Amino acid sequence: MPIQTDKKAYVYFPDGALVGIKASGDGSYTDLGAINSAVNAVLNYDENQVSTANAGKTEKQISNMVIAGGLTLINLNPAGIEKLGGGALTLTTTTSSPSVTISDQTIDSGDWAENTPVNMSMLESAVAVKASASPTLTSVTGGSDGALT
Repeated sequence: MPIQTDKKAYVYFPDGALVGIKASGDGSYTDLGAINSAVNAVLNYDENQVSTANAGKTEKQISNMVIAGGLTLINLNPAGIEKLGGGALTLTTTTSSPSVTISDQTIDSGDWAENTPVNMSMLESAVAVKASASPTLTSVTGGSDGALT
């Protein structure tokens, strides 16, 4: 292909973007961290121009300028998510401590099978997901019908 221009001094090679947000009242931008997509930004606005009967067109008026953007955020830092919420979200830190006690449990099942896991339930815990220690089995009793109690 023949060369058709020599204007190449301002060629831009994109290699990513830092995405930051500055909430109302903040002194600086907060880096939102890793993203997993292209960053898109579009300037939207309304135009108004009147064609007159005897003086041609008026100057173009532009109003309601908004920049709409999109990205896929994969760094879900709660502080950044709160700032993205624009006041709709509030970050709350709740103190808690893991429970070290788990109530005694009786696991009943009609037919026990070898190599079949039996799940223990977290009946008491100050933390919703896990306790600070693994449960300890203190006794397992088998009956003549194969049921463990």
